[in-house]
Amino acid sequence: MDKRRFVVNLVSNFFSAISGVGISFFLTPYIVEHLGKEAYGFFPLSNNFVMYAGIITTALNSMSSRYITISLEKKDIKEANTYFNSVLFGNILISLGFAIVSALFCFFIDKILDIPGELIYDVRLLFIFIFLSLFINVSSAVFQVTAFALNRFDKLAFINIISNV
Repeated sequence: MDKRRFVVNLVSNFFSAISGVGISFFLTPYIVEHLGKEAYGFFPLSNNFVMYAGIITTALNSMSSRYITISLEKKDIKEANTYFNSVLFGNILISLGFAIVSALFCFFIDKILDIPGELIYDVRLLFIFIFLSLFINVSSAVFQVTAFALNRFDKLAFINIISNV
């Protein structure tokens, strides 16, 4: 790996991490002030669901990164496409499974979680949008493999910065 690519990847990932921390640093007090501590408490809870679901999909996508990268290095595009499409299909199936569980969770959220009456609608909407984000991220995760295989972590960092904003 050349030094320039390493530095670009390192700097871009640094700014990606800083953007996430910076936005949380300024957004959290704003949300707490305008929505209240009780309502804000559901935001980290909803994000924890997404993180746990991400752990499930990491194994499949990490495996795909390895095999797709090896296929691309061998210049075997057909094999790379086979791996890519298999993982894409797997991610879509996982997303559909999450969708079923998430729909049931959102429908019965007031029975599952202890939510104040005036916040039920807002918390339900929060979870719906967080779960929609999860479906998009899981379904599209395999597309990040290309940037990984080509050592273009700066592109992934740029996408992460945009999604943070």
